[in-house]
Amino acid sequence: MTLWTLLRRQVADGPWPTMLLAFTVAVVSALATAVPRLVADLDDRQLAQRLGSLSAIAGDVSGTWSVPAPLDGQLHDPWDDNADAAEAIRQAQPEPLRSLLAPAQFVAQYATTTSSVPPQASGYYTVTWHLLVDPALAEHAELTDGAWPALDDEGPQQVAVLADAATRMGWEVGDVVGNDYLITGIFRPRDATDVRWEHLELGRRYNELSDPNRGIELEVGVFLPDELAGGDPTGRLQAPFRTTLWFRLDPAAVGGSGVDVDSLNAQVTGLTAPSWSVSPDGATTVRLATELGPALTSVSAQQVTTRTLVWVSAAGPLGVGAALVLLAARLVADRRRGTSALTAARGLSRRQQRSLALVEGLAVGVPSAALGHLAAAALSPGSDGWVAWFWTLLVALVPAGLLTASLTAAPGSPGRATARWRVVAEMLVLLAAGVSAWQLASGPTGGVLAVASPLLVAVAVVLAVLRLYPLPLRALQAALRPRRGLVGFLGAARALRSPAGGAVPVAAVVLGTTMAVTSSLLLGTVSAGVDSSAWSEVGGDVRVSGPPITDEMAGQLAGIDGVAAMTRLRLASSNETLRQGDDSTLVRLWLADDSLPVVYAAAAGGDAVPEELFEDGGDARIVTGGAGGTGSGTLGALGAVTVARSVDDLPGVLTGSAWALADVDRWPGGGDVASTLALVSLDDDADPAAVADRVADLLPTAKVQTAAAELDALRSSPTLTGLTRIFGVLALGTVGLLLLATAASQALAAQERRSLGAILRTLGLGPAQLRQLTAWELAPIVAVALLVGAAAGLGIAALLVRSVDLASLTESATAPSLHVDPLGLGAVLAGLLAAAGLSILTQAWRAGRVDVADQLRRNDDTTHA
Repeated sequence: MTLWTLLRRQVADGPWPTMLLAFTVAVVSALATAVPRLVADLDDRQLAQRLGSLSAIAGDVSGTWSVPAPLDGQLHDPWDDNADAAEAIRQAQPEPLRSLLAPAQFVAQYATTTSSVPPQASGYYTVTWHLLVDPALAEHAELTDGAWPALDDEGPQQVAVLADAATRMGWEVGDVVGNDYLITGIFRPRDATDVRWEHLELGRRYNELSDPNRGIELEVGVFLPDELAGGDPTGRLQAPFRTTLWFRLDPAAVGGSGVDVDSLNAQVTGLTAPSWSVSPDGATTVRLATELGPALTSVSAQQVTTRTLVWVSAAGPLGVGAALVLLAARLVADRRRGTSALTAARGLSRRQQRSLALVEGLAVGVPSAALGHLAAAALSPGSDGWVAWFWTLLVALVPAGLLTASLTAAPGSPGRATARWRVVAEMLVLLAAGVSAWQLASGPTGGVLAVASPLLVAVAVVLAVLRLYPLPLRALQAALRPRRGLVGFLGAARALRSPAGGAVPVAAVVLGTTMAVTSSLLLGTVSAGVDSSAWSEVGGDVRVSGPPITDEMAGQLAGIDGVAAMTRLRLASSNETLRQGDDSTLVRLWLADDSLPVVYAAAAGGDAVPEELFEDGGDARIVTGGAGGTGSGTLGALGAVTVARSVDDLPGVLTGSAWALADVDRWPGGGDVASTLALVSLDDDADPAAVADRVADLLPTAKVQTAAAELDALRSSPTLTGLTRIFGVLALGTVGLLLLATAASQALAAQERRSLGAILRTLGLGPAQLRQLTAWELAPIVAVALLVGAAAGLGIAALLVRSVDLASLTESATAPSLHVDPLGLGAVLAGLLAAAGLSILTQAWRAGRVDVADQLRRNDDTTHA
């Protein structure tokens, strides 16, 4: 018989342990492949979302230079040269910056503006004209009448004007307006929402500027022929044009590219540091600028946090998967023990047996790991590098190593030297866990330490459970000893002396529970922080800011259907002195209506402002932030004051670094201070969007925000949705692997259990009692592991909330505190308990169906052998 034939027969005789090992290797390989891909995809989506949220002015890379008038009196069209120079600048950038920069766009503006007096019927006291040249205007706008302007050396200067401005002023094609401008074309933008118009606002709208003494001024843009950007050869335009180029950021170029944000930030710095030539002779240069740097720094901090959270969450299923691989390999080796003894008796050498185990391990591990890798690559976004295949190869070799080691290891229990080394190793792990936990508790951190520390603490908890779990079992055994009945006492004794699977399933349950609970708490904390951030931004169900809100307007706001309460806030002073003892602080003083606590109480902001702030009599009461603590003091015209509360921020209000809030009726002349901010709370059945629309109709120039819209925007962000999806997948993986781990641990003791069950059945033990006895083998250990794992997960989550920058994920100025969601935590624990319980019940049910006669015959054969 050849080795291949022997291997085939071994697998065919008991295929399911080999199938379990292959499946587990595939799952671990898939996890090792998918998690880095999911992290990279989340990084890319965070970057794309942040870049897409930047305004054109803040995010685009732009620069401006002046073009001198031609000295030779000839026409010089600069646009081809400018486009070539801009493209050369873009092509000179390294990747990924080059792909993120869209081809350059341009606009030129005359250095000075001109004004003219319009007809009195227009309602404007003056019209200010901005002379512009947009070489791509015909691509982004369409004519509603006339033709695009052309050069005319003799007649009035031809221009194109915006259709809205023409309608407002009653202009038509052929009219000569302003300072001798002939309207030859009237246009409208093809897409007024295109971000390019942020660089060219007068290309999509006109402006109205109000002067309380003179009236309303109209600002309008007129577009000249493209050729004039290089200078006017006629001499009518004496001053030079200022040309602006900008590279629009293309967030779509980020997708699946695995952009390193720190490298990109360095590349942006390299782009903006030097001067770049924009003329053929190199005489004209431009310095580029962008506000992209702070945004990239923010994204980098956010990515560090999300990577930490994902890898901490992934430690659970990966650890349980590793334990399951070990259990499955032990199960395969256990099934091969009889064959190994028989083949050794027939002359098979130890070396040949190890070769056989090595071949079997490779035959199981390599295809399974490759299949898991390919499945993860197909189901998860992103791309793989050689590093991903390295980890897959490492996972593929594990079964071969474990199966070979099972034949190499000497039989019997470990000696004293091995036990001493185990104690030393455990002490080192406990010491490392303690040091890392201390470092986490000492302050903010991230990266490898934030990922390794929870895992070290979890491993330390596992070691502690393995050492301490016999204590409650001994107490239980002692309590059951004097009672009637055999099942309880014998079950406790077997759980203590011969737990199914040994220490591995205990480690799997503790590790899986710890990391699953940690992940659940961290996700709940981030979600709660996002909700708190939205309410802190808006302050109420609806926030209205911008124009002065008079008493009449306030009454109209309060009268809108669905409005339950409305309050106004006023900025009374930006420079009041708050004195408390020997300390004095300059604060911004805000004044609030007495309805502010009502609005806050209806919102998630809670009781940021106490009602005693508005009580009559005694010293005025104030609330402060960033300015000392509670106690008495003095504040401007209020005189003696009592600081009722000191809080971090005032929801819905941009307070400044140091501020104070007081009752508007206490401040002299407080009712006359203009209010530009109102917070509104709604009835329970009111539609926030509908109320916001009615507020916008009442105050067309106001900025109207709703807490519901802010919450939707934050909850739908790539960060929160990505983390939720990843945590959900990993939690389900942990539950599934725990189910298999408990089943595999029960299977390791199946033969011994059947032998004992057959003997006990002959002594009168019934099937139901035999099932109870089987459940005792693992149930006490699982219960202890679940309780300890949940407690450890709570502690690790508290450490991570303290040390990891979660504020970068919640977009809040302050870091969120640990939030324990009973429903979310209960669902995780219920899933883990159900997985372990289902496996135990399945094995118990099978134990009750033991064939007594067949098993006794097997026992007799084994005894005689």
